[in-house]
Amino acid sequence: MLDSLIRDIRFAVRGLLKKPAFTTIAVLTLALGIGANTAIFSVVNAVLLKPLAVKDPDRVMTFWHSAPAKGLNHLDLNDALVAYYRDRTRTFQSLAAYETGKFTITGGGEPEVVPGAIVTFNYFDVLGREPLYGRTFTPQEDTPGNNHVALLSYGLWQRRFGGNPNIVGQSIKLDDEPTTIVGIMPADFNFPDPAERANSSGHMQLWVPKGLDPQDANSWNLLAVGRLQPGATPGDAEKEMTSLFQAFTGDYGKQPGQDTLGSSVTTILLPLQSHITGEVRRPLLVLLGAIILVLLIACANLTNLLLARASARKRELAVRQCLGASSMRIARQTLTESLLLSLCGTIVGVLLAVWIVTALKSLVSSQLPHVETAHIDATVLLFTVAVMLLTGVLCGLAPALRAARINLQDAIKEGARGSASGSNKRLNNAFVVSQLALSLVLLIGAALFVQSFRNLMNVNPGFRADNV
Repeated sequence: MLDSLIRDIRFAVRGLLKKPAFTTIAVLTLALGIGANTAIFSVVNAVLLKPLAVKDPDRVMTFWHSAPAKGLNHLDLNDALVAYYRDRTRTFQSLAAYETGKFTITGGGEPEVVPGAIVTFNYFDVLGREPLYGRTFTPQEDTPGNNHVALLSYGLWQRRFGGNPNIVGQSIKLDDEPTTIVGIMPADFNFPDPAERANSSGHMQLWVPKGLDPQDANSWNLLAVGRLQPGATPGDAEKEMTSLFQAFTGDYGKQPGQDTLGSSVTTILLPLQSHITGEVRRPLLVLLGAIILVLLIACANLTNLLLARASARKRELAVRQCLGASSMRIARQTLTESLLLSLCGTIVGVLLAVWIVTALKSLVSSQLPHVETAHIDATVLLFTVAVMLLTGVLCGLAPALRAARINLQDAIKEGARGSASGSNKRLNNAFVVSQLALSLVLLIGAALFVQSFRNLMNVNPGFRADNV
């Protein structure tokens, strides 16, 4: 069997090399379909399928409040609320808060403005991550006036400070304030992700302690992140946070609460991963569906090409059967050619996918969460191999069955006349119709997306937006 398979492969290679134009068109057709699917799946894998780079990600939650009576669907927390919740929660093992901002760095190079996060001292403990060098923040550094320390991202450390580990303990200036660098975070740490906050301008470059003031109940700009106790459920945590908010209102008297926000204040609690990927899940899945349509179009195209090639070789295949080749051997030979084309298309497609992923990472790094971690890894390659095998079988099945069921006498006569049978023409036409139908679906979908985008751009915001 192995010798027979090797002979089939050698024969398929010789046959494909004799028709370079056909082979090139077929390989490029599959490369576009398989390459696009590989690239988009690598993004879907990084954004939607891989767990967050935190300890026990299924226990890490984020939450906010909602006040429907006042039309407030997303009400963040303030310093007093965070301190109140942190001291009284039973369902959370630990509770932290954060907000995003921009900082001007001076020292160690030219001044530059970088995005950063302002976090409570236990933020990194909640996420279960340790620094690469140095330490995280202490409770004493999370008080007003004592918070002049910072943690650097791996990228900022490499870019601005040359990856020098001795930078830990040295001082730089953040917004003209002397600040001591106490640690460097690992390369894969990127929290909060830009997708978590609408006003984030890019990936976090540094972190500073909040300097939490338990008496400040006026600045509603903090988002909470907590780690559930073992055995606690998200439903338990939602009920507890809503109850604690009502208790906070009573303890703080006239502070914003039931009297100003209405009595229907509720808590919205989500796993952190769902919160980060919630806005992009549907668009990514729609994009993946569109790319699968592209692959189906490529398969229909290649199947038609292989059918046309099989028709042109009908007399040759008939002669081979007359000389003793079985129908199964003929079908296997045709299927081998299809799988070989699929393999070549996959190799070229993976190279194309690497380029597409690199381009996507540079274009949408701040719009897609964790897209910077997308790459062609073992999971993506396994997906690509599955697509390759499925494509090879789908494209080669119809030509293989047609080649195995030819009528020898008719095939030799048709080959002599150089004509094709009516059934061959009908099958070819069916695949042409399939290609056009799939292409039409894809084009209509693309046109609708463009129309929706144009409609969104033309929405009247209710004020003159010129030069604003």
